[in-house]
Order: sequence, then C-alpha cells, then structure tokens
Amino acid sequence: METKLETGVFIRMSYASGNEQRPVILVAPGWGSDILHSTTFAELSYKLNQIGYHVCLLAPRGYLGAEGDINKVTIDDHLFDVRCAYHWLVKDSRVDSSRICGLGVSHGGHLLATLAGERTLDSAQLLTLLALRAPAIYPGLDMCPEWAKPSTPVAQLLTPGDNLKHWWSAVHTKDESTALAGISNFTGKLLFILSGDDQVIPPQVALSYGEAATQATSLECKIIPGAPHALQGEHRSAFMDLCVAWFRENYPIPT
Repeated sequence: METKLETGVFIRMSYASGNEQRPVILVAPGWGSDILHSTTFAELSYKLNQIGYHVCLLAPRGYLGAEGDINKVTIDDHLFDVRCAYHWLVKDSRVDSSRICGLGVSHGGHLLATLAGERTLDSAQLLTLLALRAPAIYPGLDMCPEWAKPSTPVAQLLTPGDNLKHWWSAVHTKDESTALAGISNFTGKLLFILSGDDQVIPPQVALSYGEAATQATSLECKIIPGAPHALQGEHRSAFMDLCVAWFRENYPIPT
C-alpha cells in the first residue's frame, strides 16, 4: 500500500498477519534508490513480515516514485521526510509506537542514525532497534565546512570530487555530524552490516560510528566478504539473511 505524505514523500507499507499491534521497521534507502519498486526490498519486506514485523519503505523527496527534484533536495529536507514518516507510523493503529525500528542503507543510514538520537516529549527514544548497512555520514553541527553547509543539495555533496572523499578518510566525532551525535545518544540495539570490498564508503566511516555508539545496549558488526557497495546476487542474499536473522533474534517484546 503506497501513501503520499504531506511533504511529497511516499511510503509503502507491508503488514504482518494478525490484528494485534506489531513492531514496524522503517527502511531508509541509499541515495536515489527506486525503493518502491525494488525487488530486493519487496523480498526483504516479505521475509520480515513473516517473522512478525510490519515494514515501511520510505522514498524521500527526489527519489524515484516521490515528488521533488533530486538535484535540489538537502540533507535537512530528507531528515524532515524521515521524521514525517516516523510520525505517520506513530498514528497507524496497527503499529506499536513503542517498538519502531530502523534499517538504513548508505545515505539512509545517516538519516536514521540522526533520528535514533532524538526523543519523544516523555524522553523515550524514537527507535528500539537500528540496523545500518554501509552507512554514510555527512558533516554538520558546529564544525560543518563551507562546502557542506545545510543549504547544499545532497547531489552536490556526492558529486565526484575530493571534499567528501577526503572528509570520509578520517575518523570523526559526535561533534562533527548529526548522525554521529544521534548514534552517541542511542540506547537501543545496533547492527552494522559492512561490505568487504566497499569502494564508496571507507572503513573510517564505520569506525566513526562505532566509536560514537557508546550508549547502545548492544553493538554487532557483520561483514559480507568481497561485497561491493551496491549489492547483487549472493551478496544481496547475504544482506537479507543477516537482516532477517538479527531482527528475529532481537524481536522487541511489548512494554
């Protein structure tokens, strides 16, 4: 079921069987992905439905299937879209709002890591479980360089060049990125899934996340040997198997 939200973002819900409230996994995809028509995420959603999770696939503004110009949207635009999807899920009568989980891929990893550090009015964390596959990070907060100011379109940030590549080559702290600040405040369970031969996201990014995640209840890191950044074939299957196994093992109990 596809739903258009107020910002022009689209979500697709797939529900587990039964009438009781269930936990939900909010999926934020990699940059520009056609997530609403992805066979990978359709198959993964089905597998997660089978183990008792609802799944919400998010197509932020500028993505295929959503409104907006992908050459103009900013990180802040996409963070707003993620928050909009979260608040929609809170109002869904089939969702247990105390058991909202996240799965972020690459660019989507930065978005959900930022969301993970936020709190409700009664100080509860927004996400219970968070899985990040080859997550990106972007500069932000007080130490944001001029080339990455909040008004910079994401497409410009990702244009081949030395700025972001050089920034990713160093380990960063929670004071340098909203994603790292979010992870530093996250107190749920955390999983990293990394590609063994990732030519896009260097190992320093994962190190930055790992060093920032000081309050997580548990932290696991799985590496898919020989996998590139964009997964296909056996690497794609390994990613889905890791996700399903981890979310099954850590199925959140109602509070």
